[in-house]
Amino acid sequence: MSYTNYIETIRRLNVREITHREEQILKTYSWADIEKINITGLEGDQVNEAIALLVKEKTPISVSADCCLDVISKLDVDTTSIIDAYIKKICYDFPDWAPLHLARDPSLKNLIGILGFESRLACAIGVLTENPMLIIYAVDAYIFNLGTGKGGTGVMDISLASVREYVKKHPYRDNSPDPAFAKPPFPFFTDGNNNYCYDSNEYTNLLFSVDNHDPIDTNSLFPALINGLSKLSTRVGIRELEPATKGTTMFTLTDNQKNIIDAVLKPTGAPSASELIALANECAGKKEEVKTLEQKVSELTTQIATLSANQSVANLEIHSTDATIPSGTTKLYDVANLFPELKKKKISFTVQGYEWNGKHPHVPEINPNYVFNVETLLPLLLGIANGENIWLSGHTGTGKTTLIEQVCAKLNYPLIRVAFDHAIDRYELMGTATLISDGKGGTKSQFNPGILEQSLPNGYVLLCDELDCARPDSLYVMQDVLEHKTKFVLESNDDTGTKAREIHFHPMSRIIATGNTKGNGDQFNLYPACRTLSAATLDRFTTWIEVDYLSKVSEKKLLKDSGSVGNLNDKQIDSITEFARCMRDRFINGTIPVSFSPRRELQFAKKTSFLMAVAKYDFAKATRVALQAVVIASADKDAVDSILSLAQVAFGIDNTKAYKNVF
Repeated sequence: MSYTNYIETIRRLNVREITHREEQILKTYSWADIEKINITGLEGDQVNEAIALLVKEKTPISVSADCCLDVISKLDVDTTSIIDAYIKKICYDFPDWAPLHLARDPSLKNLIGILGFESRLACAIGVLTENPMLIIYAVDAYIFNLGTGKGGTGVMDISLASVREYVKKHPYRDNSPDPAFAKPPFPFFTDGNNNYCYDSNEYTNLLFSVDNHDPIDTNSLFPALINGLSKLSTRVGIRELEPATKGTTMFTLTDNQKNIIDAVLKPTGAPSASELIALANECAGKKEEVKTLEQKVSELTTQIATLSANQSVANLEIHSTDATIPSGTTKLYDVANLFPELKKKKISFTVQGYEWNGKHPHVPEINPNYVFNVETLLPLLLGIANGENIWLSGHTGTGKTTLIEQVCAKLNYPLIRVAFDHAIDRYELMGTATLISDGKGGTKSQFNPGILEQSLPNGYVLLCDELDCARPDSLYVMQDVLEHKTKFVLESNDDTGTKAREIHFHPMSRIIATGNTKGNGDQFNLYPACRTLSAATLDRFTTWIEVDYLSKVSEKKLLKDSGSVGNLNDKQIDSITEFARCMRDRFINGTIPVSFSPRRELQFAKKTSFLMAVAKYDFAKATRVALQAVVIASADKDAVDSILSLAQVAFGIDNTKAYKNVF
């Protein structure tokens, strides 16, 4: 495999980013530089012996190939799951390149069974030398047809001839094998004093995505899977992992505080609370690093302490003069009792909500089938508890608004939602005067309160939906409101003339905004109506939450609990969720202009189930008809073929043209 060709292909197809450091390693070093990977002495002999067993002279290739399979199968579960996720993503992102048999079962186990011998050999050496990036290179070489073995050059220069030549030059001592080394599984990453990878944070981030059934960040593969203890790392500018030095204990946190900090930091890629504390305690001699780590831990601990203090206020009684609004009182709720997802994570703190004497018309209904995600739920609850302005960003259909509504439903929090499209102006927010009959043949002026007066003085959540589409005059009105200050609105009065109308910001009122962007413009070129908001407006939001689509497991649960799937079996439901996720990936990447939100997915599943039950269609025909109604008819002609290709893989239809004659 030519590495110039490999690098050019991966970059041209935008498979993942190949950094200068990775390019330098690919062009400069080969797998045979094992002595530069800190595998020396007895351990080096054991590695050499294990490699020699793979290429024994006079051994049939089929036997050697089986030995390679055996070694690869014993790679630790976590690293295997990351590689599986990469293969899966490649198959879905590049369906035209991925062979159909691999696309139907995108896994390392399936791929290894169809690889040629020298590619298997490369993967096995990747396991034995603690360098699973060799497996990634083998995956790429196979899927993108880059070739291995030609002219004695394979993945990282691995071929039968080159490996046998290496074994001759590196004879191992006749020592008894170390039982600890000989026993599988062969571990790549250990979280302790032996971090084999260059960047343990990138490794744990990948593993976190896999555990949550989210697409992995392919740009993290190289730092996560390259050997970090390697001496060659210093030659190409990669930092060496230094042995830990014991220091004094400077920080301690309760288990509950650690759980809360971990849940907040994990989506950002930051280290866990335990890692921060361990690093701080182990680096006592590094004053600047300790100072920074101390500040991070201190800030989060202070936030938790402030949260507890803010929740200790006395209950407020709410008396209503409107017959449709019940009276009530504020109430402290333990989030662990309201949200099983937090209880499972052992996260517990109190948030103030309400308790009403009757049904409140502005409190959303609880959806018992709603699936909460801890990574978005926790910062939203913390923001509400601390009285902060909150901004939720995410692509269309990720459930930003629904998340807010369901949290309010659990807390009995009344909510008023305003869609900040281009029709909303400052007068709808502030209120306006209209002329009405005075009963004496004339007219008089009457003030009609705006949205702000209906919500903020009454302790409501004001949900500013799609605030990044708001008109500039509307945003100007919101400036002082976002500061939680008293707001004056001019009112026309027929008796006294114009006078100031005072709106008081209730201590229980909250302002939460949603947007497809983060207010800095449409970086995806998917939402032309979104504006770039001023820094002054964005600075008033102190809690930012990025909402992604549901994980595969949660999405499948949503379909089942919704009642839309009817008589569909698990395999059919899985194919629908996979198709939906592939569609969304293509939408986000800009290759398909049609989104497949959970709303569309539910309709697609409902129509498919209906056609199978009522029209007696088989699954293939039912999906064809449902796809036409839900997606194809709304798509541009240029996008139809791409959508049909995804459907072909997801639903197992070999003839794409069959989709075009749906009836």
